[in-house]
Amino acid sequence: MLAELVRQCRVPVVMDGPAQVWLHPVSAWVVVAAVREALTNVERHASASRVRIALEESRIVVFDNGVGLTGRSDGVNVRHGIRRSIVERMSSIGGSALVTGVAGSGTSVELRWPPDGPVHTPEEPENDTGGVPHLETGLTIAIAGVSIADIGWQLTRLAEHPDPIPAPWVHLLLAIVTVGCATTAIVATNRRAMTTVALMTTVIAISVVLTAWIPESHSGLNWTIGAAGWAVVALGIRGSRETTVAALLVWWIVVCVVVVIDAPTLGMVAHMVYLTVGILYLQIAIVMFASSLHRVVELVASRERQRREVVASHAVETALNQECEQRYRRQLASLLPILRGIADGTVSPKSPEVRSRAQAEYSRLRRLLARVDSMDYPLFADIRDAVDDAEARGVQVVIDAPPDLPELSAGDRDLVAASIRIMLDGSRLRARLTVMAEQDAIDVSVICDIGSTVLERLSDLWSTTDMALTIVDEEAGTVWLRLRCEVSSDQFTTRTDSSIAAASA
Repeated sequence: MLAELVRQCRVPVVMDGPAQVWLHPVSAWVVVAAVREALTNVERHASASRVRIALEESRIVVFDNGVGLTGRSDGVNVRHGIRRSIVERMSSIGGSALVTGVAGSGTSVELRWPPDGPVHTPEEPENDTGGVPHLETGLTIAIAGVSIADIGWQLTRLAEHPDPIPAPWVHLLLAIVTVGCATTAIVATNRRAMTTVALMTTVIAISVVLTAWIPESHSGLNWTIGAAGWAVVALGIRGSRETTVAALLVWWIVVCVVVVIDAPTLGMVAHMVYLTVGILYLQIAIVMFASSLHRVVELVASRERQRREVVASHAVETALNQECEQRYRRQLASLLPILRGIADGTVSPKSPEVRSRAQAEYSRLRRLLARVDSMDYPLFADIRDAVDDAEARGVQVVIDAPPDLPELSAGDRDLVAASIRIMLDGSRLRARLTVMAEQDAIDVSVICDIGSTVLERLSDLWSTTDMALTIVDEEAGTVWLRLRCEVSSDQFTTRTDSSIAAASA
């Protein structure tokens, strides 16, 4: 899971520590989510050139060489976001998070979790496949071993012959190449189909050349009869059944034609028929069995992937529920004093301050019940700290979005999130975010009451892209940001039509 985050990070990352650390799925999800947030902060705000992640059994530390927490110049307060998205996440599993940074010296995020908590250990099978893939591997090793052993045994006869044809070094060279092809079947299990065809062609060519080279009087020295076929079978165990059978048939037909042309006798024809029944049929039967076994392996692997997805989905849902429960508790802690004050008469519901606080709490509770700003949707997770900061200033934030929104691409999401953050940061009284899914696009609209300085920041942001920025009425006081992201059947494209239009509040 961490390796995937490292690959996605746009800042070079160096990993130190063990290759694997085993955690309970819920704890693992929380830790990975916290590391993701730390890396996101590095990408957006640190201006760092490298990141180092130190992993231990119950601790992980993310270092960067950026500007540090107090060296930020973009006016965005990340401490609140770190507290909400990292510290509180780690607290939910009994862990802790420590964020330290000095201007110009980078930032360190240290995450700790209980070492004695529920752990997903190697004793719990990592691949619940019943050993079927090992059976396929064992068959490949066995067949390749037969080919190599046959070559070795045949070469001993070569050493006893007084006048071998061709020269012994030629036999040895061709035998080494054939053994190398057979060994590739064992060590290179994920090779491409064209590589397999090339290796089969090499083995067949060696067999045909040697068969044509060796005269009838020395036919006992032709070690490729049998050994070459077993090498082809070993190479085809994980490949196409049709390709392997075709290769065997072509090889055998060509060899038989060469042998019969060299010695057109009834005895030689009978000998080749005997070899066909004794060797070729057996090899084809093993190819058919290996093909069926490979389909079983793929089916078992598919079922295992589905099982893992279910386990991971359950772990994520459990973690999300825990986070949601914590947010409910925080929401009640801030809402109950207002309700109690109104009930006992210590605060007036007509007070502008009380009404503003009540409206902010209503918006927060409404979103919490809808769960649109939780980790369910990545865009809302990216802007959640900006929403919380705006509400802390008394801004009434409303978010409208349907469930099961398709995800934005990484580039589109970063641009949209950055624009929304700028608008929320400059909003004074109210802000409304609406996300709608259409048949072939997602439409994101943000309406805020912002000033000219915020418009300048938006202009600077959009000046680095190919999209257009349009301002209709800069003095109206309320600005409408609209972004439309086209979507194909499997992903969003980077084409984004945008406009910023102002209308009166």
